[in-house]
Amino acid sequence: MRKENKDRPVLFEHIPKTGGITLRGIFSKVYKEENIYFIHSREIKKSLDHFAGLSKNQRDSVRVIAGHSAYMYEQFLDHPFKITILREPLSLFFSQYHYLKISKKDDFWKDVSKLRTPEDYLDYAIEMGQ
Repeated sequence: MRKENKDRPVLFEHIPKTGGITLRGIFSKVYKEENIYFIHSREIKKSLDHFAGLSKNQRDSVRVIAGHSAYMYEQFLDHPFKITILREPLSLFFSQYHYLKISKKDDFWKDVSKLRTPEDYLDYAIEMGQ
């Protein structure tokens, strides 16, 4: 039997610099932190392996899975409601480049802060699978 929309888990595929952090904040208020599984952007496989290792009851208690590569979690969910926010590609690329150059809290800052040009960042982004 198919779940009603309000009962379906949410699968949020976060694309950087598209408003995803704001949406994650909304999820935290609506669903409460303990019902959300946030994927760590630098440890995507480790996050997936951790989630796969949870009991079925633990996985079923998760109402939202949010992060990069969230689509890989679909196999664990019963008919999830999928969300992705898109942005014009060039605008997204330059916004992400400038953000990562100055954001010391971001996991990629150490690498990106050393790059001199957007062209250097393009090579880096391709190499890192971004």
